[in-house]
Amino acid sequence: MISGKRITAIGVGGLLATALAACGGKSEGSSPTGPSNNQTPTPAVTVLSGSVTSNSGAHLSGALVRIVDGANAGRQANTDSSGNYTITGLTPSNSNVFASAGCYNEAGKGLFINGSSTLSFALAPAPAWSVSGAGDNVFDMPTCVRRVHVSGRYTAGSSNFIVEVGGQLLVNELLGTFWGRTTYDGTLLTNGGVTQVTDSSGVQWSFTEVKQ
Repeated sequence: MISGKRITAIGVGGLLATALAACGGKSEGSSPTGPSNNQTPTPAVTVLSGSVTSNSGAHLSGALVRIVDGANAGRQANTDSSGNYTITGLTPSNSNVFASAGCYNEAGKGLFINGSSTLSFALAPAPAWSVSGAGDNVFDMPTCVRRVHVSGRYTAGSSNFIVEVGGQLLVNELLGTFWGRTTYDGTLLTNGGVTQVTDSSGVQWSFTEVKQ
């Protein structure tokens, strides 16, 4: 008869857990010691926005705003019906920015573009548009011209004076001593565009915008 100590059986799993604990290890299925964060921060978006108006405060639709130098050279946008513009996805940098619109003087400003930058412009009206010449010719009248004064003069026997603007007949007159009328003067409504003086050999003419 053996008198002795009571022996308690330990399973294989228990022995493995005990050994791992003694070595400072972790048993299968244990939780990690801390959270893992592999997310990449979203880079900030650099935006330039603002408005373009006349110096009297009128909103200028369709004005062009362009960045002319720096890391964003060549980026541009047109203003909407309220005179507002936005250029997104820019690189932070020093830049010169220009705004232009038909029949207004171009204006430029410099700034450091970073984050959400704002830049607005107030443009001064350009001087009245004007062109003069003689005989047949083709040229562009700015589409912002709404009224134009047209004059023609022919002091020889007879010549036509025919003017088309934007595909529309604007002037069709006979000038010369034969007709008893050597000059034409008229202030006419127009939307500008390609202007053609035809069949008007020898006629001296001029076109001058009439500011409203």
